[in-house]
Amino acid sequence: MPAKVTVMKFGGTSIEDQAAFERVAQIVASDKSERTVVVVSAMSRVTDALLSSLQMAAQGEIKTALDSIDEHLER
Repeated sequence: MPAKVTVMKFGGTSIEDQAAFERVAQIVASDKSERTVVVVSAMSRVTDALLSSLQMAAQGEIKTALDSIDEHLER
């Protein structure tokens, strides 16, 4: 019988900054499962920012939308 798979999903405030990201890394490193899958979603406030940029672009504010996305890529 195959080994059990452990799935760990992190996102939002659980990866909002470096300290939080390091806590997640410790949790994953301490897992003793033979097979682990780690799923990481968007960092805190990124999904809302992307949706806001999409809305700006849909309203024709392309440069503003791209500038907003660039701000998040630089973090």
